[in-house]
Amino acid sequence: MELTQKVPVWLRLTAIDKPGHGSMPYPTSSVTRVVQALELVRTNPFPARIIPPVDAMFRSIAQSAEPDWVPAFENMTEAIEAPDFLSRLQGFSPLMHALTRDTCSITRMSASNKINVVPPESWGELDCRILPDEPVDDFVEEVRELVAPSGVEVEVLMAFSPAITDTDSRLYSAITDITAERHPRSRVMPSVSAGFTDSHFTRDAGIASYGFTPAVIPEEEMGRIRGNDERISETAFRRGVDDHLAIIEAVVYD
Repeated sequence: MELTQKVPVWLRLTAIDKPGHGSMPYPTSSVTRVVQALELVRTNPFPARIIPPVDAMFRSIAQSAEPDWVPAFENMTEAIEAPDFLSRLQGFSPLMHALTRDTCSITRMSASNKINVVPPESWGELDCRILPDEPVDDFVEEVRELVAPSGVEVEVLMAFSPAITDTDSRLYSAITDITAERHPRSRVMPSVSAGFTDSHFTRDAGIASYGFTPAVIPEEEMGRIRGNDERISETAFRRGVDDHLAIIEAVVYD
């Protein structure tokens, strides 16, 4: 169950330089500056660190993980120091790897609208996700320092405030109790989402928020999310609604 999530920080890197004809390259251009900035981001991953919610999540995963991964998941603070561990984890699960550090994905670029014209302005955009223990301003300043040699301007397109929801609440207790009652041998696992959910808006308003969807979804169906044939079975949906109502009833009337 999601107690917090990585904070989305969307950045635009813009460069302005002398325009001209593609047949006469200048020493620098707006395009080469953006390319240099993006390459600095790509080749300089942010340091790994394990924050308490992520540590709790991995320790819970260890209870049912493949045997080879159990020792690492039980002590991720130590595991991330081992040579090649992070690259191995990324190959095994990009999602798990994303929870060990701040990340930036290069997602969009724009430059000239003609192949033979060097444009005066170019830009590239980054979808960054930072762990919720770091102020957004500190992270943005870190990116600015990283790309400073390229001479680009860093603009924040969107950012949220970091927030973590405590488990010491009536709602959390109801979720764990009803889930255990209706789904024997299941367990509620605290988690940190690497993606984006609307919980950002409610947490920013000071509302305790849990990313909990009471639907039993087979593992093979999870791989369809945001992909081809994304779906949920009618049976799972109807049972999920029923479980959700039971949780609400427990909070309101117990």
